[in-house]
Amino acid sequence: MISRPAVLAMLFGLACIIALAGVRVADPYFVRTMRETAFDQFQRLSPRPFQETPVRIIDVDEASLRKFGQWPWPRSLMAELTLRLGEMGAAAIAFDMLFAEPDRLSPSRLVGDPALAQYLDQEQLAKLAGEVTNNDAIFADALSQVPAVLGFAQVSEGQGSLPRVKAGFAYTGAPPFTAVARMLGAARNLAPLDDAAIGLGSISLSPTESVSVVRKVPLVWSDGNALYPGLAIEALRVAMGVSTLVVHAIDDEGVIVQAIRVGDIDIPTTADGALWMRYSRENKERYISASAILSDAIDPQTVEKVAGHIVLIGTSAIGLHDIRATSVGENVPGVSIHAQLLEQVLTNTYVYRSDWVDGLELFGFIFVACFVVGMSLATGPLISFLTGGVLAAGLAVGTWLAYARYGLLFDPTFPASGGLFVYLAMTTFRYFIADRQKRQIRRAFTQYVAPAVLEQIEMHPETLALGGETREVTVLFGDIRDFTTLSERLTPVEVVQFLNALLSSLSRQIIAEEGTIDKFIGDCIMAFWNAPLLMPDHALHACRAALAMRRAVGRFNAGDEGRAATGWGRELPAISVGFGINTGMACVGNMGSESRFDYSAVGDTVNIASRVETASKYIAFDIVLSGTTAAGAETLAILSAGTIHVKGKAQTVPTFILVGDEILAQSRQFVELRDAHDRLMTALENEVEEREVEALIAACKELAQGMDAPLGSFYDRITEREDDFHEAPVPKIARFPVEERLRASAGRAEGD
Repeated sequence: MISRPAVLAMLFGLACIIALAGVRVADPYFVRTMRETAFDQFQRLSPRPFQETPVRIIDVDEASLRKFGQWPWPRSLMAELTLRLGEMGAAAIAFDMLFAEPDRLSPSRLVGDPALAQYLDQEQLAKLAGEVTNNDAIFADALSQVPAVLGFAQVSEGQGSLPRVKAGFAYTGAPPFTAVARMLGAARNLAPLDDAAIGLGSISLSPTESVSVVRKVPLVWSDGNALYPGLAIEALRVAMGVSTLVVHAIDDEGVIVQAIRVGDIDIPTTADGALWMRYSRENKERYISASAILSDAIDPQTVEKVAGHIVLIGTSAIGLHDIRATSVGENVPGVSIHAQLLEQVLTNTYVYRSDWVDGLELFGFIFVACFVVGMSLATGPLISFLTGGVLAAGLAVGTWLAYARYGLLFDPTFPASGGLFVYLAMTTFRYFIADRQKRQIRRAFTQYVAPAVLEQIEMHPETLALGGETREVTVLFGDIRDFTTLSERLTPVEVVQFLNALLSSLSRQIIAEEGTIDKFIGDCIMAFWNAPLLMPDHALHACRAALAMRRAVGRFNAGDEGRAATGWGRELPAISVGFGINTGMACVGNMGSESRFDYSAVGDTVNIASRVETASKYIAFDIVLSGTTAAGAETLAILSAGTIHVKGKAQTVPTFILVGDEILAQSRQFVELRDAHDRLMTALENEVEEREVEALIAACKELAQGMDAPLGSFYDRITEREDDFHEAPVPKIARFPVEERLRASAGRAEGD
């Protein structure tokens, strides 16, 4: 049966799982950041290998700026660069830059300078205006002669009109206008330049400029009514000589873009029409310095690198502020990202993250979290942490292999971090709420039971409910003999020290035999076995504990424990402790109130154990057992001690004395002693002559000499207790099988 704390912990764990599943569905910023950071790590571990493709970057680098002057260059120089690329056979020339203002270095701008009007009249100015060149017109003319693609950039709504795109668009399935990245305003080039170009595409790399790492690049944009291509995909269209881009979209509880076709190339996209970037490391092979193109003597290898290639003109100069971070941890020019996008398309190297992946990741988290909850309930915090960690690590390895081998992006972070959160929440909850009962139990029992018993109690705390249960137990009472006389020799403080020292030593023996210490009553100790931990041989454990306590008392008297440690500084008489043990049915459980309890045993069995301990003084032996206990400890060295009267019971209680352990029970000396003792018991039952009884007692005392437990007083007292042996036959204890072999070796029969 599942305990109430376990049910509460399970419900709490399920509540955490439901709450975190809601967080994953909402997908807030910090969840996206963790996921995307993991994807960055994948790319850093396995970047896309650089392959030779028909894509080149014409770099306005630091060397070009030193040779041709600061940026922006005159449009006439840009026109020369454009024409030279066209002459080299570039398949498309795309500009990752804007030409939004008239060329400030154009000679035509000088005619309108007010300072010039101070020196020339209107007729001279008009003549001059007809003769000087217009750099923007020169650049526009150059653009019209080559397959040029200009750019435009996203700006806030209302800050710029959108351009008239050159690409045609078609779509299959659902209209994609609401699905793709929004562009409600644009920064554009001068109108003559846009008109001269064969293509126009967005140079923006993200819908939001706050993106620190470029992981996805929109391929198409929309203002809600029309579509606009990205710079790279527009350059590809121009290079392939196609007029129309085809967008494949479906309506599945919202419009989802699946792919974009350029000619015969299908490009898989995200749901919003973007492409996941799979970066390679920066490679100088994709770059050509602009100064090499504008050089007076052009290297033939440079011509080969341009012919038939898509060239993108951009800048790597630090001062021009077009440096972006990539997933592989590099800072690269923005034009490099456009170039790498084209490399991915042309080499068919993609990473995929389908729309159904979110659901699979949610299932993965629920699986890990449920596993953690189950392990937390079934095991301790350490085991659940380790097994949950192994499972999360396995998922992480699986997601890495999916990326490395198939280009699939699965998030390992949320299942792992969510599982860790559930683990911490479960551990905290169980510590403060569900384990409160366990801590109460440990505080109450840790000094009174063995660790194995305590673990069982913690696993089954329901056994400690008020009222308890009726169970067979073995009860032990131990009492210090002549304690009143002893205490008169000590001060009150020394009495406490004495009791603490002796009872602590006795308690350790009980706990070592997995007993439960019930209580200390002054100079008396009470313990029982078979509750709360079930043990089939509980009577044997109780007897072994009594033998261990006999030895502990001997060490105490010898000074190994007790007096030497307390430093009383005076001689005390030898300590003697009597033990009475009984086995029978008793009620065991939490005796008391709900706020303060005492796990105890009550019933007739406890009363008889107390009476047996009291009778040990009269019997004159330190460890006395009832018949039921002796029957459960047959392998020990046990002798019959007659019967005793118990107040309130009509029948007498048979008693036995515990002489020693199993080794003694198998010894020749004890077997001979028991045979002689049995003959003595028979003689007492049959009320033979006193002379014969005395002879038998003498024989027993002689055989008992040298044993650890002195039996002289016991046999001396028998003559005073003859009535205890007349009222009923004394039960026989089954012999240990070794006895028969000893008898055979001695040449005796069973009845001898």
